[in-house]
Amino acid sequence: RVGSQVRITAQLILGKSDQHVWANSYDRDVQNVLKLLSEVSGAIAGEVQARMGGAAPPAALTEQAPIPEVRPEAYEAYLQGRRFMSEVPLFQGLGKALERFQRASSIDPGFAAAWSGMALSRLTLAFFGQLPVADAAKRSRQEALKALELDSRDGDAHAALGALALYFDWDFAGARPLLEKAVRLSPHDSLLRHAYADYFLVTGRFDTSLEQV
Repeated sequence: RVGSQVRITAQLILGKSDQHVWANSYDRDVQNVLKLLSEVSGAIAGEVQARMGGAAPPAALTEQAPIPEVRPEAYEAYLQGRRFMSEVPLFQGLGKALERFQRASSIDPGFAAAWSGMALSRLTLAFFGQLPVADAAKRSRQEALKALELDSRDGDAHAALGALALYFDWDFAGARPLLEKAVRLSPHDSLLRHAYADYFLVTGRFDTSLEQV
């Protein structure tokens, strides 16, 4: 990255033979980072399909849904928050994650993922006894609803509401559709599947819970 310009270089290599199949560079303006990611991921998916054949790229990579703008500084703070949420043990980085998400939302109040990041990290801190439950649950719910107001397809926001229903309200029936939608929107997010697995655990569907784990 140099100033407002970023170059992304992608390579396709066959792992078994270490054969170099394809490479390309993409130069973009970082001012609309979400659009940049969408354009480059779509281009890479198309190249992989052209070189390797097989199924078409997932619809999520090719559909032209409106892409919200987000300030690069807010996105960087958000990525730092996600990084701290991935620390093991989980609770050790949650305070730093919450602070980064708060920073992202203050830089760009219209950035939905910053609000859902706050909601998830705050309720997880409460789950581990690091914040008072009643206040954390109330604020997490407000943050998740704010995220959905900005972006109805925010998987983390649905997950936060589902986790609140599951862990704090013990509303298992209410938690299920929220967690199902979260997993459908963000199928590769292990944190969301953790809550989904817990839903099946507390409702006695142990094999299904283990599949999610």
